[in-house]
Amino acid sequence: MAKLALQADLWYNEATKLLTAAMLITSDGLRRTCLGGSSMDTLPPHADNGNIPEKRCTLCGEKFPATPEFFYRARQTKDGLFPHCKECRSKADKEYRLRPGVQTRRRVVRNAYRSQPEVQVREHAYVRVYNKDYYSRPDIQAHRQVTGKTYRSRPDVKVHKQAVREVYRSRPEGRDQERKYNSFRRARKNAVLGEYTPEQIQQQLKHQKRKCYYCFKRFQKIKGKYAYHVDHTFPLSRVAGTDIPANDISYLVLACPACNLSKGDKFPWEFPEGGRLL
Repeated sequence: MAKLALQADLWYNEATKLLTAAMLITSDGLRRTCLGGSSMDTLPPHADNGNIPEKRCTLCGEKFPATPEFFYRARQTKDGLFPHCKECRSKADKEYRLRPGVQTRRRVVRNAYRSQPEVQVREHAYVRVYNKDYYSRPDIQAHRQVTGKTYRSRPDVKVHKQAVREVYRSRPEGRDQERKYNSFRRARKNAVLGEYTPEQIQQQLKHQKRKCYYCFKRFQKIKGKYAYHVDHTFPLSRVAGTDIPANDISYLVLACPACNLSKGDKFPWEFPEGGRLL
């Protein structure tokens, strides 16, 4: 092993109050740094007067202290620091990442990595855990509630949502799907069991021969569609919390708007005007 000769004693850094490294020269003339048990805050060699030497940035031309505070570390250079300062290097890296070719290449590599099955499983598990912890925070919930209310109250948002709703309702399956959603929403709110599909409603419409369940009048057609209400024979508000599947198709009938509004939250045997009992 080559013998080491101490060129400079250990010195004390006033800024960080740490005892840092000394510069050693081996017998073969190579410079080496001896770490004195603490992290280096400046890199030797130092000026003769004991002050930290300055280093000029090759990009902006400004002088800064030759420390890792202003320059990134680089093992391939003599002083162990990059030739340009941190600010200039950050700007250069940002300009490089904004190039179209670089962005395309990074996107391709990222998509290839994320398309791997094991990566997808790991990312989905992380996202589920992160979202559960993040969105369960009281401050995040309060913030989302305020921002959501502010967004929905905007006039342009209301107009856009109304336009989307009208387009959706104009489709053949849109109205039945909306009825199903509203019914499910009320059922979940009242903790009522049961569910149905739009196809079952259409079968019920054919089974009732397109007539009201209570008054036997044929449903009116509006814009080529039958106008009817899906009536819960057992009102959701009165069976909440029980084991009665009042939202099931076996508990549903189709009624004209007049009969359904007149029935309200009554049971069939409490609605003699309808003339029907289960």
